[in-house]
Order: sequence, then structure tokens, then C-alpha cells
Amino acid sequence: MLSLWLKLQKNTSATIHWRIVFDGSVQRKEIPEIPMDAIREALVNSYCHRLYTSSQINEITIYSDRIEIYNPGTFPEGLTPQDFIEGYERSIKRNPLLTQLMYYSKDIESFGTGLKRITVACKNEGVTVEFQMLKKGFVVVFHRPNEQFVTTKTNLNVVRNVVRTEMGQVVLSTLTENPTITAAQIATLLSKSSRTIQRYLHSLQKKNVIRRVGSTKSGYWKIIRFFVKTGG
Repeated sequence: MLSLWLKLQKNTSATIHWRIVFDGSVQRKEIPEIPMDAIREALVNSYCHRLYTSSQINEITIYSDRIEIYNPGTFPEGLTPQDFIEGYERSIKRNPLLTQLMYYSKDIESFGTGLKRITVACKNEGVTVEFQMLKKGFVVVFHRPNEQFVTTKTNLNVVRNVVRTEMGQVVLSTLTENPTITAAQIATLLSKSSRTIQRYLHSLQKKNVIRRVGSTKSGYWKIIRFFVKTGG
């Protein structure tokens, strides 16, 4: 199970989008557009409830607007996902030995709570999740949010090598959240001198990370590239 989860992380981290939050703590927070706990739970459920006599295999498909996790195992007859999300239906184990093994290995915490965990995790992050009951399988669909996240893993070392300082990353994050903000407003917001902010803006422009579009008063900042270091 661990190898499958690592494979999923490798596949999604190359295309999943993230945003950075600076909340005053020492390190920035990197938040994925889709909760990784929800993706992991969907993966675990996919293998727990798979119909292993089927010639079809589990599938993880990544699209520009969604991520789908499919397993060739139909939903229990007469029940719907909402019965487990909102109700108190007990788990129906298609593969009891595998489920028990995953429980002992701590890949799952309890039986029959996976769909609820996925739903709660997505709701907390404002992510739309859909459960599709097919004639020959079951799909969990995570819809990507419409808000602008930044793309990860084009280069894992860009933040370190291009935007070297924490303050440079703060300035870049500020421009991303408010492209029309002025240098003077940034200086006030971050309690820095205008000269200091101008120095960081000039550095980001010189490195082709940002570009000023339009006049100083009525223009805006265009983010040319904004990469997040996600590990390693």
C-alpha cells in the first residue's frame, strides 16, 4: 500500500497545484488545491473495494480540471454514497482479508468511514468531490478549484535558486494575491521601507519572475513564473 501511495504522490505532485500562505510563522505553508488526505483515502478505498476477479484494474487519471480514482468494483446494491456519508450504515467488506490487513498496517483507521472522511476533508477546503456509481465500477472525482493556484515541480529548486530570500517570497506571494498593489502599499503592509521593497521588485523583474504591465498608478503586476518547492 505504501508503494501505491508513493506512486500516487509522484504522479499528482507533478501536476497538482498549490498555494502559499504566509501567516507570520517561521516557515510558509504550502496548501494543495485538493486535500492529500482525501486523495489518499480515495486510493485506499479503491483497493479495499476492488473486484479482484475483474480483468480491469484500478485507475488514477489526472485531467486539467479534475482527478479521478476508479476501481472495478460496483457499489453495494441498494445503497448510495450518501448512506455512508450522512447515515450510519456499516461497512460492507468486499475483500475482508485485505481490509483487515490494511487496518492492522494502519492504512485505514476504521471501517465504513472512508467516504465521510473524503467528504469532510474536501468540504473543509472548499473542494467539490463527486462519487460516480458506474455499472462496472466506482469513481471518486475531485474537481480542481477555479481559483488560481501555482504549478509545482517544474523545478524543485526554483524557490531556493531564483527567489532566494524569505522576504522575496513574501513579496512575490503578495503580488500574486493582489496584482494591482503598489510598491508603497507593499512597504506599508510588510512594515518595510519603500527602498527595500523597490529592491526586491527590481530583483524579481530582473530574474524574469514578474513584469509590470501599464503605468505605475493604474497598471498591475504579471506573474511570469511562480514555482513552489514541495519537498526534497
